[in-house]
Amino acid sequence: AVATGHTLDDWLQQMLKRLLTGRLDAPKPVLPGDAFHPRKLKPLSLMPDEACREYAAIADLPHVETPCVHFSPETHRLKQVFALLESLAPSGKTQLVNTLMKAMKAPPPGGPDRPCPECGQPTGTDVCPLCRLRRVQAPPEGQV
Repeated sequence: AVATGHTLDDWLQQMLKRLLTGRLDAPKPVLPGDAFHPRKLKPLSLMPDEACREYAAIADLPHVETPCVHFSPETHRLKQVFALLESLAPSGKTQLVNTLMKAMKAPPPGGPDRPCPECGQPTGTDVCPLCRLRRVQAPPEGQV
């Protein structure tokens, strides 16, 4: 199993992105493994970023901030929204996550991951997103 450092702030960001794109499935604190992925645990998923930092400082623990491989600086701007929410309504982030977890009950889109028929990478759809993009960007047949 792999334990990640995803925090409450990361979950809020992911939930908001899902809502904005029409996905109504909530992230899970434990993901079972499959042929392509190890089992994943998210033990900090209900702890705010700041609480994690403070605990590490109080306990004199080394704290390394290594971005997730899926990190995108543009999406981290959403964390400013959550910081504003917390400043206006203390515990607002926790309340929002709890409410969204109750509301976002849809099953995740797609099925279990399987190899993309074009590149072999894992995908929950017929063809992985990169291969679909390659198809769209490919010049029409006969043109180079």
